[in-house]
Amino acid sequence: MTQPKPIDIGNRKQLLFDDLFFASRQGITLNLNPPVDAGEALHADRPWENQGIISFCDLVPDPHAGHIKLYYLAMEKLPEDPARKHNVRHRLCCAVSPDGDRWEKPDLGVCEFEGSTDNNIVMTDEIGGPRHGFHEPGKVVIDENDGPERRYKMLYMGTPHGIFGAFSADGFNWTVGNDGNPVSEAVSDSQNVVLWDDRLNKWVGYFRLWAPTRCICRVETDDFWSWPFLEPKDVVLAADELDARNGAVNGPSFISGERIDNQINGRRYDPDDDPEDFIWCTDNPEHLNGVDFYNQPVTRYPWADRAYLLPFSVLCHAPNLEEVQLAVSRDGIHWERPGDRQAWIRPPIDEHAGYIYCGPGIHRHGHWLDHYYVRMAAWHGSGKPGTYETIQFPPYCGSIHRARLRLDGYISADAGNGGGTFVTPPLVFQGCRLELNVDTGATGSVAVGLAPTEIEGPAWVPQDVKHTVDACDPIVCNSTKRVVTWNGNDDISALAGQPVRMHVQMQNAKLFAFQFMDGENMGSETATA
Repeated sequence: MTQPKPIDIGNRKQLLFDDLFFASRQGITLNLNPPVDAGEALHADRPWENQGIISFCDLVPDPHAGHIKLYYLAMEKLPEDPARKHNVRHRLCCAVSPDGDRWEKPDLGVCEFEGSTDNNIVMTDEIGGPRHGFHEPGKVVIDENDGPERRYKMLYMGTPHGIFGAFSADGFNWTVGNDGNPVSEAVSDSQNVVLWDDRLNKWVGYFRLWAPTRCICRVETDDFWSWPFLEPKDVVLAADELDARNGAVNGPSFISGERIDNQINGRRYDPDDDPEDFIWCTDNPEHLNGVDFYNQPVTRYPWADRAYLLPFSVLCHAPNLEEVQLAVSRDGIHWERPGDRQAWIRPPIDEHAGYIYCGPGIHRHGHWLDHYYVRMAAWHGSGKPGTYETIQFPPYCGSIHRARLRLDGYISADAGNGGGTFVTPPLVFQGCRLELNVDTGATGSVAVGLAPTEIEGPAWVPQDVKHTVDACDPIVCNSTKRVVTWNGNDDISALAGQPVRMHVQMQNAKLFAFQFMDGENMGSETATA
């Protein structure tokens, strides 16, 4: 029987979030592990935030600066003026923290508010000012390959609608790049996310595309200041039949009837009309159906190999509510949604939160990870299904919370009390010992066997009695770095560089990740990314 080509994993950590490392398994399931709410980081409390902290945030750890930056969208309600279509102003603000626990909104001296620059505003919508201004935040990245004056880069939605780019030396004082022109002709009214993918040596962007409802597309470019137009072929994640509510994948979302009549000339969804004649929104509860994938906060997980995370918001049209689900990928292109599409971050207990959006970026502190997400006690579409009137945002609504989970803890290979086992495909590693991120509780256990296997030989041919499952010392612990030993010895250097299979037996245990270690990567992990 011909064997598959071995997977070269070197000494890089591997997460168990899909079927890649399971040649066979019995009694093992892959389970989604939701984070816990670790408390509020920020809330709206400044005059320029009087309409709230809304929608999107972006976490940017910067060890060189000695702090973590948290960018967020603040909205100010303006006095009523019939000459204005919208009586609000959008501003990009920045908070800083030395450790992710203590946050402050520093006086940055960058943008003026009511005659003073004593505020934390870093970009504004420039009402009455230049031809472009800020509307919605995108992703701030640190580019160590560019000059110091362009170390920070950002994509954002500007006004008039377009995708713009900016650069900064410190992440506070921003200059609009590309001579003030859009970096893409596309219109993507969301938090557009960009990252440098060193696997491809390209910039990769994740944007919103309407097809016909909101979905997530991906494009690449060699030039940060020039992005391709978005097309349906670029979609990498969209709702399908398994997301359908009452059988419809693409259905209209809710907007209050008052807002439809006053702002979009009454162009509401009509199932009997041509889609070109209406907008995909309605105030009729009987027509609400389908879901939107509302944002695209892709983060490349820095503490493991080939791991991309996407904690995106699903807007369910019928109840007009949102939850955060998790998608994972090995390449940033092909995405899976583990956990049977269950919520990863749920609405809070006994509180209304019509808006829930997780931002890109992760803060690591020891063996814990924090994601940051915006939560708002307001209705999407400015109203509650079944009512015509617009429901205004409560004053100073919106806060940013931490969602906390263990290192590598997004998905785990689990075995119950009846036990389970799995065998990996052939692996080629470098190193001298094996470490596991594992939780057995008090009643569980794990044992690991390693066996060389010939490429052209049978699927499982043990040739090394030193590292069998039976010789493995029982693993009973809750640890992110548990070293595996066999009869008291952890040295596996004799097996390095040749195809081996892992044979894992588990009972009442959760296995999150594994890593073969050598002198180069022992104790080398950093605290933030």
